[in-house]
Amino acid sequence: MVFVFLCVLLSEVSAVSVAKGVQVPGIGAQMGTKITPDTVTIGDPFILVLRVKVKPGFKVEFPQMPDSTDGKPSKIALVGKPLFERPPSDSLEFRASYKLTAWDVGVQSIPLKDVHIVGPAGTGFLPLKIAVFVKSVLPADSSLHVPKPPRARFPVHKTNWWPLIILAMAAALAELLWWIYKKWRERKNAPRDPYVVAIEEFKRIESLQLTQKGEPELHALLMAEAMRVYLSAKVPAAHISDTPRQLVDHVLGARLADDRVTGVMEETELLKFARARTTAEAAARLGQNARAIVDLVEKQLEPKPDAEAKAA
Repeated sequence: MVFVFLCVLLSEVSAVSVAKGVQVPGIGAQMGTKITPDTVTIGDPFILVLRVKVKPGFKVEFPQMPDSTDGKPSKIALVGKPLFERPPSDSLEFRASYKLTAWDVGVQSIPLKDVHIVGPAGTGFLPLKIAVFVKSVLPADSSLHVPKPPRARFPVHKTNWWPLIILAMAAALAELLWWIYKKWRERKNAPRDPYVVAIEEFKRIESLQLTQKGEPELHALLMAEAMRVYLSAKVPAAHISDTPRQLVDHVLGARLADDRVTGVMEETELLKFARARTTAEAAARLGQNARAIVDLVEKQLEPKPDAEAKAA
């Protein structure tokens, strides 16, 4: 086996393209290399062409581009697949074209290994040591280069929603306050049960203790007035503007109360219009009768179970 070593060292290829042939004694092989374009920059592809001419009976095996160098990613990368051209019958020149790209500046070695030449006497090796000079694209003084500020990947047009949110909250609060006010007004203006009003008025008058303070006439008049207001509201035919006699006729005509209502109203007329005098005991008795009449009428107006059953 014959081993032939051929070293082709190229430096600063950016100045000129390389087209150099070397003859190998014994095998009679001649190899040439060429890199185009003559100026190489980072990321730009360039073409490496290997040409090997041999004697009849020999053939050439070109190397493959490795994925890494010494366990690290190569700074020279292969683009696509290499193109291997076999010679026609009347030519003994083998060609290989590699489309490469560089990812670092300065002198970068192309990680291609030996070219194998196979002949009748054995296999010879043509070692390849090819380098390319990669020119930097930065200006001579990089400090003069001012980079642009980074832009957002997806531009977002911000909208200030706070004024609208505050306005919506204020409108909702105003609506709530208006609803609360309406409910309060409806409850305040809602008609109350005359019986409840009368009982509250009786208690208020009794709490004044007018009979003990020397004003029995006023106590009797107030208690009778509370009874009159109740009867005017509860008796269907009665009205608040009725005279005492009319009110008595309406109450008794509706078969409500009893004869005490006549006595209370007549005594009240004397106290109110004739300015009659009365004692504390008589005023207290009149007040008790007025309250008893209200309780009796309220009980008489309650629906009876038998009437409800018949109505059902």
